Amino acid sequence: KDLIILVILLITFIYMAFYLYFWLVAENDSNDFNWYFTVKLKLKYLPWYTIMLSITGVVFGYLTILVGLSICHIYVGHQLYIHPFHVAMIIISLLSCIGFTIAMNTLWPSEWAMLKLSFQIVGPFIHVGLIVIFTILTWILIRQWYILDRFRLKLLTLVAYMAILVGLYVIPLFIESPCVRPADSLPSKPRLFAHRGASGVAPENTLVAFQLAANQSVYGFESDVRISSDGIPFILHDDTLRRTTNIEEVYPDRVDDDASTFTFAEMRKLNAGSWFLEEDPMDVVGSLTDKAKEIYNNQTIMSLKELIDLAHLTGKNILIDIRYPVKENRYNTTVNEKVVDVILNTGIPPKQIWWFSKVYNSVYTTNFTQTGTSYLPVEDLVKLHISNFNARYDALSEDEILQYLESNITTNVYLVNTYWLFSLYWCLGVQSVTTDECHVLNKIEKPLWHLVSLNQFF
Repeated sequence: KDLIILVILLITFIYMAFYLYFWLVAENDSNDFNWYFTVKLKLKYLPWYTIMLSITGVVFGYLTILVGLSICHIYVGHQLYIHPFHVAMIIISLLSCIGFTIAMNTLWPSEWAMLKLSFQIVGPFIHVGLIVIFTILTWILIRQWYILDRFRLKLLTLVAYMAILVGLYVIPLFIESPCVRPADSLPSKPRLFAHRGASGVAPENTLVAFQLAANQSVYGFESDVRISSDGIPFILHDDTLRRTTNIEEVYPDRVDDDASTFTFAEMRKLNAGSWFLEEDPMDVVGSLTDKAKEIYNNQTIMSLKELIDLAHLTGKNILIDIRYPVKENRYNTTVNEKVVDVILNTGIPPKQIWWFSKVYNSVYTTNFTQTGTSYLPVEDLVKLHISNFNARYDALSEDEILQYLESNITTNVYLVNTYWLFSLYWCLGVQSVTTDECHVLNKIEKPLWHLVSLNQFF
């Protein structure tokens, strides 16, 4: 019975260690995670990511103490005894992990891809850590092995030990990292597209957010474009105005109406910055000056023309993602033409517009920078005159990125917010990334780590 409980404890401990690592890796998408739960449950904004990370850390610490005490009992030869309360907590923790795995596989499956990517950066360090831990535990295991009376149990223990040992030593054969390469072949630092402006420090999709991004020497702006009921393209990500405006105060009966059902004049009456000061989603409000808070509190919905004028003035590229209106909007079938008209009338050089080629093509868009969004072989991209590719971090494999790189097809990856993920794509040779954290990534001068391959010495 004690042995069974110990096995369950170890399984739960490893499972919880895995989830602690999972949450640390998921920091890249923490903002999306927070808003997903807030919008879905229609609750006041809470830092759900931080809450989950804290709970996981506390439970992991608790299980670590239990495992440590169990090892001490085994080492001194005392009977292994775990109080029924702790047994119950262990089982609850294990069931919670299983339930969470099922939930994540349903609601957030893309994060498994993020987890896989992380091993290319931290895999070598995890391997070294496991070797050290296993070496320390070997002294205890050997002592207990000699105490065992049954030959079959001794043999089984020895086989299990050797299997784990061999497994640890062959793991490096399966760890491939682009950061292991000749010292003189490190690619240039990826350029930055500001995701909805400098959304890591300012209310997203507002004039001040894009102005701050321009001050961070970004390569370009990324934004979502919608069309109002009176035919004016404007900047907004969500279908509704609930999350990023004070619509509950101004139009309480239209809180969940699609944004495309409003006229642009109606949207101009909304405050698009006060929510950022109230919710503090990026945990930066405490560091803002009174003047900055005043500026944030006076932001409103931007028109596409205002964004393009700013890009033209500052020489930035624009990556446009068009969001289509509801069928009731009379511009439902002509939104692309409306967007193109606004672009052409501003006088911005066409090459500064990254245009998704699958969206809409005409004689007027041929001079835009044609950008692909769905994987195609290089030959097909060349035929379609597509020179750029915009992909989510889980959409392209390392081989596909390298294939595009060799064919001079520019690749932009989104959404990259953490140092380790930025380092990974830097080492891969990706030309640009889209980020919320342009104010952070702009200051980075080298990848997180960079090793020289031993092959160049032989």
